[in-house]
Amino acid sequence: MHILLVEDDRMIAEGVRKALRADGFAVDWVQDGEAALTAVGGEPYDLMLLDLGLPKRDGLDVLRTLRARQFAAGADRDRARCHRRSREGPRRRRRRLSR
Repeated sequence: MHILLVEDDRMIAEGVRKALRADGFAVDWVQDGEAALTAVGGEPYDLMLLDLGLPKRDGLDVLRTLRARQFAAGADRDRARCHRRSREGPRRRRRRLSR
């Protein structure tokens, strides 16, 4: 599985990347929203782990842009999803983008 990790914090990114590689995943890492859109445009990824608070373009804007590209290309279903963990507690929330 080929994963794109989009995270601006070097310490977090290195830890996540190291763990994923240890489990046999191929991981590319970029540090901002613009770089994420560039990477996705040139390389097929199976999964993107996306920080929401990014420089240049935040994660939600990246998701909206990817979603718009899918529909413009004639995708028959939405593949861009946002899965977030609540900062208030361990419960996980799942939210679909409204645009």
